[in-house]
Amino acid sequence: MIGSGPDRVPSSADRKQARRELHNAAERQRRVDLTKALLELSSLLFPVPPDRPPTRIDIINSAIAHIRATQDQTELAAQEMRIMDNELAILRYEVNDWRTSAGVVPLKEPARRQNGGEEGLHLQWLDGDWA
Repeated sequence: MIGSGPDRVPSSADRKQARRELHNAAERQRRVDLTKALLELSSLLFPVPPDRPPTRIDIINSAIAHIRATQDQTELAAQEMRIMDNELAILRYEVNDWRTSAGVVPLKEPARRQNGGEEGLHLQWLDGDWA
């Protein structure tokens, strides 16, 4: 038979079948990877109930709700920080006003850290030593 040995050139149908099998294998692996990722995401969001595992849409909706709640909490914390910064500025003004009336040198504005952290500022405030 012609073309039946190991040296035969694959036909167009054989090449098409090989491409289809390769594509199917890649698609199957993509689905497996997506399922693993969704299961991991669901385990971060809520415990998986033994009677009915969450659907993909349950997982996605929970992730959206979690992200929105986190954004809301972050915005609320930022608002509270702005309020506290304003209160601190008012208190600093009052203390410096009292210090000036008592003949004591007013305190300088504190040096803020680059990352916004204020660890140790209370000690600097008590010492009156601002770097």
